[in-house]
Amino acid sequence: MSPCWPTVIGSANPSGNNTAWPRHERVLTSAERYELQQHLVRRGFDIGGEPNGRINAKSRSAIKSFQVSQGVVPDGFASADLLERLREP
Repeated sequence: MSPCWPTVIGSANPSGNNTAWPRHERVLTSAERYELQQHLVRRGFDIGGEPNGRINAKSRSAIKSFQVSQGVVPDGFASADLLERLREP
């Protein structure tokens, strides 16, 4: 399955600013997005349903909450760095 390109390009984020995908980041595969969602759910974050590999608004909100808990900029991007953080025990 090919990666799903982020839908946030050129769209307004909750703060009202336009946010584009960080160009230095690769897009996660569907399997990686599914794993990321599983880790978020295991840690108690609400992704708005069952993990499915699709990063929607609830998943981005859960990502931001996790990022805040880790003391990093809460940008809501499902990045490889974020997945690595979630894989840590």
